[in-house]
Amino acid sequence: MRPARRCPVPTAPEAGTPPVAIPSAAALAPLFAAALLAAALLAATLLAAATATPATAQSSVLESFRAQIALKSVGSPRISPDGSMIAFSVTSADWEDNRFDQEIWLAIGDGEPFQLTRTEPGSSTVHRWSPDGSRLGFIADRGDGAQIYLIRPAGGE
Repeated sequence: MRPARRCPVPTAPEAGTPPVAIPSAAALAPLFAAALLAAALLAATLLAAATATPATAQSSVLESFRAQIALKSVGSPRISPDGSMIAFSVTSADWEDNRFDQEIWLAIGDGEPFQLTRTEPGSSTVHRWSPDGSRLGFIADRGDGAQIYLIRPAGGE
């Protein structure tokens, strides 16, 4: 069995030690009011969160998630050997088939970019320029497994 601990007995302050200042009630009033306001705001927030219906919270999260996933993303830029064209991929959500679709787009000079491939129901991926820039190679599965395809920048495979 352990011996009981003895608490030190407070002693009188030594001579020359300044007295501890205890703030008055008037000085503590603004701090108390701020603490009371913070407690009231916290209680109101907790009450609002507790009374929110789970379906409402879930639907707003789901809508936000769907909005983020529905954004198209651009990536894999490939500049043609002569520098006049840029091929890039655009990925979008295909909600009906529960998958992402990736297609190749092309920008020529200052012109408006256009979609170069339309692989149904798959995607066109891993695009690369031929050394002379006359064709763009890519991989697509068009029903007979993944194959390498070549396309002219003007279109038409």
